[in-house]
Amino acid sequence: MSSIIVRPAFVALFVVSALLTIARAQPLPSEINGRWTYQARLSNTFKLTEITVAPDKTFTAKLLWWTGNIACSAKGEPISGNLTDKGITWDFVTLSPCNDPYTIELNRKDQGWEGTATGKKNGIVAELVAK
Repeated sequence: MSSIIVRPAFVALFVVSALLTIARAQPLPSEINGRWTYQARLSNTFKLTEITVAPDKTFTAKLLWWTGNIACSAKGEPISGNLTDKGITWDFVTLSPCNDPYTIELNRKDQGWEGTATGKKNGIVAELVAK
């Protein structure tokens, strides 16, 4: 009787494990387009292009990140980051004269990506939405 209970539980565990492995193994798209918003009053666009994933769960890309001061905007800057169980993360610094360092986390969602951009120097936390 106990083997009847154990087998369905084992099968269920195997199926869940397989689905999680497939979800983690999803390749990144070659491009991610999105928008950042800070306190519903500041908003602009960002874009990752030429995304390339390495076997060690890192990636490289070019970043377009528009800011309120156009001189500080990243316009095709090379970046590198990490793949996580939920999505991707990377660090970058806006261009001079601003030089604001940020940590970006983008998590996969059903219809794209959601995440945050956290300013290391200014404490800003902007919300990100992308497809």
